[in-house]
Amino acid sequence: MLHNIDFAVYSPDYRSYVSIMINEETLYSDVLMDDATTLHHVEIEKEYPINGGNNIVLKFEQYQAEHEPAIKYLKIQNIKINSQKIFTSEGDYIPAQTPWMKEHEKDIIGDLINHGGIMGWYGKMYYEYKIQSELNSSRVSKDNIDDLMFVERIILRDSNLQPEHHK
Repeated sequence: MLHNIDFAVYSPDYRSYVSIMINEETLYSDVLMDDATTLHHVEIEKEYPINGGNNIVLKFEQYQAEHEPAIKYLKIQNIKINSQKIFTSEGDYIPAQTPWMKEHEKDIIGDLINHGGIMGWYGKMYYEYKIQSELNSSRVSKDNIDDLMFVERIILRDSNLQPEHHK
């Protein structure tokens, strides 16, 4: 299955480490120092079992012992699996805990829940989904019974949040 992931990084003056994992396997990693004008496009070909739970994790981390910039972010523009979009705002954002974050937890909770695909602190963004094979019965007719087709669809972890998307 082809995965297309587009993101921008803003990390002026200091390098940040970005990695993408699918089902706990790191399939992309790079050290970036960007001013957010460059869109990074990553294509990953990865097969995995149908009807099982899957996840994509994007990590945004401080590179080695470099200074952490006061203002930085990773903005996830697009995630598609076999041309089916995963909504970037549906991920679970887990920032790396710092003493400042612990002190300001109540002030930042809204930014963590309503992140819009933007990671303003170093940490991880998790997307969970299933690939499900199903019979596409809309293609069946009395005149063309042989026109049966199996399609794969992505089901988000909470089907009440978004409609199911068909290939």
